[in-house]
Amino acid sequence: MEKSKAVFTAVHDPSDAIGLSMILTIMARLLHLHEVVRCPIVEYILRTREIHFIPYVNPDGYNLFINGVIRDDFLDLHTNVNFKTCEEGVGVQLNRNYGTDFGSGNAGSGKTKCEENYRGKEAFSESETKFVKHSVADLTSILTSMNYNSEGRNGNSYYVPQVTEAQQGFLHEILGDVTLEPLSTDGQAAAWIHEVTHALTVEASMGSSKSLVGKPQGIAHTLKRHLPAAWQMIAAAGPNLKIKENEQSRYVEKKTAMFNFEVSNIGHAGLYEDLFAHLQIESSTEFTLTEVFLGPERSISSDNIGIINEEELKFFTPVKVHHNGEFKLEELPMRTTRSVVAVFKTKKGHADRAKVDKVSFVIKV
Repeated sequence: MEKSKAVFTAVHDPSDAIGLSMILTIMARLLHLHEVVRCPIVEYILRTREIHFIPYVNPDGYNLFINGVIRDDFLDLHTNVNFKTCEEGVGVQLNRNYGTDFGSGNAGSGKTKCEENYRGKEAFSESETKFVKHSVADLTSILTSMNYNSEGRNGNSYYVPQVTEAQQGFLHEILGDVTLEPLSTDGQAAAWIHEVTHALTVEASMGSSKSLVGKPQGIAHTLKRHLPAAWQMIAAAGPNLKIKENEQSRYVEKKTAMFNFEVSNIGHAGLYEDLFAHLQIESSTEFTLTEVFLGPERSISSDNIGIINEEELKFFTPVKVHHNGEFKLEELPMRTTRSVVAVFKTKKGHADRAKVDKVSFVIKV
C-alpha cells in the first residue's frame, strides 16, 4: 500500500529564515522521539506516511540575508538573487512565481522588473520554483502541505487557499486558536500545491525573522508556538489514531472484568481511507486478557455509547488475541470510531474485589 505524504517548504523570501529553523526543529523533534525516546506514536507515524522537507527554496537569497545579518545591515530583500533582471539588483519574488493565478489582477505582485515583488516574466520562470514544481510532480498521494514565511501581523496567522467547508472546519479543529485567512496574493506556492495535489494546504506566517535576530528566547518561543500545528499537519497526512477509555467503562461480574474503549481515526475525511494497525493491551495486575471484541463502525461525531455489557457483546465481532495481548485492527476509515471491549479474567477471588490498573495501548504497524 502506497504511503501518503506531507510536504513542508520554507524560505521563499531571503528573510524567511525562521521558516528554516521551524523545519529543522520539526526534523530534530521527530528524530529525537524516534531514535532516543522510542516513542511508539512516532514509530507509527513514520511507518504509515512519508514526510518531505524543502528547508529553503531560495538558498542563494537566504545566504545573502545571513551575510547581511552578520554585517548588521539587515537586508529587506524579498526575492531570489538574480541581478540580471534589474539594474538595482532586484530579482524575482519566488512566492509569486507559481502557476495558480499567476499575475491575476496584480494582486500582491509586481509586473515590472524593479518592483519589490516582481513575479517574473512567466510562471515557473525561475530555477527555484521549477525545482519545487518537479519535486511535487514526482510525488503522489500528497495529503497535507505547509509553507512557512515570516510575514503576518502577529506571527500566528495561517493562510489557506479555497477549501471546502468541511476542510475549513477540520483546519480549525487541528490548528486550534489561530487566525485562518484566505490567500489573497497571486502566484503563491500554497495555492499552486493545493490546486495540483488537492492537499490540505496551509501557509503559516511566523512573524518577522529580522526582529528575532539575536533573541534566542524569542526564536524558541516562536518555534514552540508553531510546532503543534506542524505535528497536526503530519498526523492529518495519514491515519491518526486516538484511543479513549469510556467513563465508567469497567463492568465487573464474578471473575470477569470488561473494559470498554473508543478507538477513533481522527484524520481528515477523504484523505486516507483505511487504517491497518495492531494494538496491544497491557495490564500490570493479576488479570489475564482472554478476549477482545470490536463494535461496528460509526461516525466520529456520534454519541459515546458508554458501558458495554455481556448482552450487547452479541453485536460485536470477536478478534484473535495473541498471548502478549496484541490484536489487529483493520479498515477503520477516517472520522469513524469503533468500540473495543477487552475481557479480563482473574483466578484470585472475585473481580469486583480486585483492583484493575489502567490498560494502555501500544500502537504497532
